[in-house]
Amino acid sequence: MEQLATSLGRVRLLTEDLRRAVQEARHQKQLASQALERKRQQENFIDISSHELRNPLSAVLQSAEGILGLLNRHKLGRSQILDVEQITDSAQTILLCVNHQRIIIEDILAVSKLDSNLMTVTPVPTDPRDLVWNGLKMFEAEFAEKGIHWEFRVLEGYDLLDVSWVNIDPSRTTQILVNLVANAIKFTALKQGEKKICVLLDASLESPTNWSNFDYLPTEKLPEKDEADAPDWGTGQRLFLTITVKDTGIGISKKNKRNLFQRFNQVPKTHITYGGSGLGLYISRRLCQLQEGNIGVSSVEGEGSVFRFYIKACRADKPTTPVVSASINSPSSTQGSYQSKRPNSHHSSPGNIHVYPDLPQHPSEESSIHKVSQDPLYHVLVVEDNLINQKVLRQQLVMEGCVVDTANNGNEALEKIMQSRFAKKDGKPLDVVLMDMEMPVMGGVEATKRIRQLEAQRRTGHIPIIGISANARSEQCENISMII
Repeated sequence: MEQLATSLGRVRLLTEDLRRAVQEARHQKQLASQALERKRQQENFIDISSHELRNPLSAVLQSAEGILGLLNRHKLGRSQILDVEQITDSAQTILLCVNHQRIIIEDILAVSKLDSNLMTVTPVPTDPRDLVWNGLKMFEAEFAEKGIHWEFRVLEGYDLLDVSWVNIDPSRTTQILVNLVANAIKFTALKQGEKKICVLLDASLESPTNWSNFDYLPTEKLPEKDEADAPDWGTGQRLFLTITVKDTGIGISKKNKRNLFQRFNQVPKTHITYGGSGLGLYISRRLCQLQEGNIGVSSVEGEGSVFRFYIKACRADKPTTPVVSASINSPSSTQGSYQSKRPNSHHSSPGNIHVYPDLPQHPSEESSIHKVSQDPLYHVLVVEDNLINQKVLRQQLVMEGCVVDTANNGNEALEKIMQSRFAKKDGKPLDVVLMDMEMPVMGGVEATKRIRQLEAQRRTGHIPIIGISANARSEQCENISMII
């Protein structure tokens, strides 16, 4: 009897242990399900916020740039100069305000993605010299306006390794570079004396922390990602790219350097004089770490600063077609990589704008009018429900010599396509469709599917479709399945 009682007791204990294990497994499954739902809600919130914030800012920015562009193309009499100067001044003020707001919003959205572990790295074949060169060209007008001499140099280590095309994430790398150059401009512009910014590009086979005397930040452990989200660096030889931004600005004291790369941290009171959210360097640090790199700073107060970062890269073949490096975030913003004929080093003087023959130039107003009236570049159908974005796109395309028609949703687009030369021999001219993704009545993805079905049924010819969206995440763009 005692043995039976003992056995029954053991069975009860095992049953109780099993019951607790089953309950724990259910609880863990429930927690995992709740975590996935919270992540889905976070993604949805970030997507909606990104779309709603970027769209109006982009429209205002493009409209102000359009005003300045038109004014610069006109030859005016003396009586009109004063009015035009006031209009120009107002447009420039709008540009400054919108750019400031855009930078703050981009920083907030980037931090939201980082906190939610949603920031991804997408390596694609990129020419690093082009990437840095194009990043600096973004600031050329600001360099000239603020009297800052700038220089870009490719160092010997880069040339010795014969670096050409490598797999990196051009969007994330450009974001780090732009943050550092924007800071350098901000803290150099108001300083008395020499104003100079120098950007250096280097490469090495070993991580710079192994051989460089530069003081990089301590490494941090990043949140774990799913294996499916891990970057695909390719099979080429591993390298490390190093980019340095030197300035002759106000410098940073040893005390203020300690917390420089922390969230919302700025050198005390600099936000009052120079603006900013205090997020740029924190974001840059995290973006470096996502690319298996690091960042650091060396500075002497009153003399200037040196910010340096490195990232992982792998050798790649030159692509046979242009590589799109980022999603379309505004009615007119696209980013891609291309190889330009720029020198290994470049110097500039304030006020000098250097134009290279291989860079695209804006047509004059007269040439644009001639194109539209005599020989249109393209007949474009813009499918966009936002009337402001629709208007901005139309203006930009017309200035480039295109003839533009519009539709407010996918359903209207289908009707116009069926009246075009793609469906009728005597139909209206049409060359390409710019399709927004999110629209009432019928969205862009559904409209594209129906257009492709019409093609499969041989009711239309093949119609080139380019998707446009303010969505920011690369996986969103990958899920669109546009056939261009």
